[in-house]
Amino acid sequence: MSQYDEEPPKQYDEETPKPSAVAPPSGVAYREGPALTADTAVEFLRWAAGVPVGEVSVIRERIATGRGDQALLDRLIAELWSLPVADVGRHLVLLSTLGELRDGQAAPELARFVWHQDLVAPSTFGDQQGCGFEAHPAEMLQARAAEMLSYLGTEEAVEETLRIAVEHPLAGVRAAAIDAHLFNHDDSTEEMERLRGRIRAEDVPLVGVPRFTRGSDPQEFERAVMGFYERHPDQRGPVIEPAGPDEPPTPRATE
Repeated sequence: MSQYDEEPPKQYDEETPKPSAVAPPSGVAYREGPALTADTAVEFLRWAAGVPVGEVSVIRERIATGRGDQALLDRLIAELWSLPVADVGRHLVLLSTLGELRDGQAAPELARFVWHQDLVAPSTFGDQQGCGFEAHPAEMLQARAAEMLSYLGTEEAVEETLRIAVEHPLAGVRAAAIDAHLFNHDDSTEEMERLRGRIRAEDVPLVGVPRFTRGSDPQEFERAVMGFYERHPDQRGPVIEPAGPDEPPTPRATE
C-alpha cells in the first residue's frame, strides 16, 4: 500500500566507516502498530503507509476490528475531505481503509470524491519533473476511490461504479472502474457483456484486460499481456527513443 524510492548507493572512501548490515524488520514488528479507532485514525494511516506490501494482512486485521464503528467512519470521511490533499500516499491509504471497512455508508462519499475537482493544489504537484507518463495525483486518487467504491458491493456502489466507467472524463479513472467492477463480479461473462454495452467504444478493449494479482504466474501473465497487445495494438504505450547525453528521452509512436 506504499511506494518506496531507492536511495542512490552511498560512496565510501577508505577512511569512512561502513555501516554494519542490518536485518530487515520482520512482520512481527509491524504488529506493534496502533489499533484503528476514531482517536487513532491519523496515527494508523501514518503507520499503515509504511507497511510493506507483503505485510498488508496486518493492516486488514486492524481494519476488520473497526467495522461497524460509526465514530471511526465519520472520522475517516472527515479526513477524506481534508483538501487540498497534501500527502497523496497517505490519502491512498485512507481510501483503501474506507474500502476495507465495507460500510455502505461510505458509498456516496467515495462517489462524490471521484467527481470532485481540485483535489490537490496545483502548486504542490504541477511542477513535478518526470517522464510525463505517470498519472496525475488527482487521477490516481480518483481511480483508487472508484476501486474502493466498487469493493463496497452495495447496489448504490455498483451503479455509481458503472456510471464512472461510462461518464468520467479521465481515462485512467474509467479504466479503474471497469476493472474493479469485473474483479468484484468474478470476471463474469454476463458483466463483461453488460459493460461492453454501456462504456465508450474506445474503452471496450479494457474489458477483460489481463490483471496481475497475488498468486498469478508471472509467465502466464506476460503471455496474456502480449496476447492482449496483439489483439489491440492501439493500446500499446509509446516507445522511448534513446536519448543523447544531454537530452531527455522522447516518445515516438509505435510502428
